[in-house]
Amino acid sequence: VYGVSDFSAPFSKNTPYPAKEGVLKMVCGGTPETEPERYQQITPANWVSKNTPPFLLLHCETDALIPVQETQAFWHALQTKNRSHSALLTLPLVEHSFD
Repeated sequence: VYGVSDFSAPFSKNTPYPAKEGVLKMVCGGTPETEPERYQQITPANWVSKNTPPFLLLHCETDALIPVQETQAFWHALQTKNRSHSALLTLPLVEHSFD
């Protein structure tokens, strides 16, 4: 997985992303508050089931675009809902595109 795993996160007061908010509002037709079902539908962790295959999740610890906490939460959902042998590796000292 290389990307967003919680589409409501950009609207959080803890991790505000004004540029991403505009795109998500356009795609989803509103905010998580006005369109909660839509945001639930597009959030990958909500689709994890006992049939989900194992994932290898890589995330940069210093990622300025997507907080590592999003991938950690997705990995936790995999462990809790799926009990798969998914792995999470966090990489120090690199940015979003592993530069």
